Amino acid sequence: MAKVTIGTVSAGTLKTEDLLECFLDILARLDSEHPLIVEVAYGRDNSPELLESVMEALTDHCPPFVYFGAHPGDGADFGFWPDIERLEMDTGDAVDLLCVDPFLYQREIS
Repeated sequence: MAKVTIGTVSAGTLKTEDLLECFLDILARLDSEHPLIVEVAYGRDNSPELLESVMEALTDHCPPFVYFGAHPGDGADFGFWPDIERLEMDTGDAVDLLCVDPFLYQREIS
């Protein structure tokens, strides 16, 4: 069973083909039968629309209060990150990022 772990999965590139390769590998690890994996196997091109769809699919695999996307401080650093704004909205309190334990956000994917 694969886990979503807080942190970087790709950094230093914004090339669609590089990001797709990385993100599709992660999606395949999380859900090897996801329709996007099948589409790519049949030759769908490396379009920005496909990249957006894969990122949405990765977000769907996130546990609560975690999102998949660019790091707020570095637009070329993609990964799974705590959704501090959502935590603050749901709790009504300010959340100190240093207090967020990434191990609490690991989720086994079955």
